[in-house]
Amino acid sequence: MAFTVGDIMREAQAILNDSNSVRWTLPELLKWVNNAQLEIVQTYPTAFASVEDIDLVAGVDQDLGASYYALMEIRGNADGTGRVTKLERHILDSQIGAWRDPAVLPRTAGVVHYVHDPKISRKSFMVCPGNDGTGSVTALVAVAPTIIAAPANPLSIDSYDALTIAIGDEYHPVILDYVLYRAFQKDANMPNSSQRAAQHLGQFQRALGVEAANNEAAEQIGKV
Repeated sequence: MAFTVGDIMREAQAILNDSNSVRWTLPELLKWVNNAQLEIVQTYPTAFASVEDIDLVAGVDQDLGASYYALMEIRGNADGTGRVTKLERHILDSQIGAWRDPAVLPRTAGVVHYVHDPKISRKSFMVCPGNDGTGSVTALVAVAPTIIAAPANPLSIDSYDALTIAIGDEYHPVILDYVLYRAFQKDANMPNSSQRAAQHLGQFQRALGVEAANNEAAEQIGKV
C-alpha cells in the first residue's frame, strides 16, 4: 500500500511532539521528504528502478534525459530483435577501430553492443553501430524522483494526504528517519538533539546499506 507525505508528517510530529507545527513547519517537513528521495536515489538507485523503452537519437552518443537518474543495464532492442551486449570501449576500439564512423560501420535501427561507464556518466552511453535515429532499446533505469510540490493549502496537514510518495513501502521508515534527522539537526543546540540527529541519520544510512546488501544477495541467489 502506497504511503503519503501526510503519513510521514504525522509520524514525525508525534515523535517531535510538535502536532501543531510550531517548531517544524509543514513546508519544511515536505522539503525534507523531497531531500530524502534524492538521497535515496543517489545512494541506492535500485529503489527507483523501472524497465523503460528508451528512444535513441541518430549517432553513437546517447543520453537518458531529465526523466531518469541513471542507466543500470540495456536488456535488448525494444522490438525484440537481436541480442544487445555490453562491451568496454577499449574492446570496440581495438576490434573495430573507427566504429564510430558511419562510413566504416553504417548506422542502423538495431543495437548490437553498448558502452556505459557509470564512473564517467550515470546517464550517457554509446551504441554500436551508431543509430539511425529510429531505434529504441529496453533498459533498466533509475527514474529521477518526482519533486513533490506543496498543496494548495500548505499549512493544513490534511492537504498532504493526497501526495503519494512514489517509492516502495519498505522505504517508509527510511524517509521518516531522514526527516527526523533533519528536524533534530535544526535544533542541534538543544540538549540531546545532536545525538538524536546522529541516531536517525545512522538508521537512514544503515537501512540503505542493508537494502543494498539484501538485493545483491537476492540477485546472486537468482543466478544460481
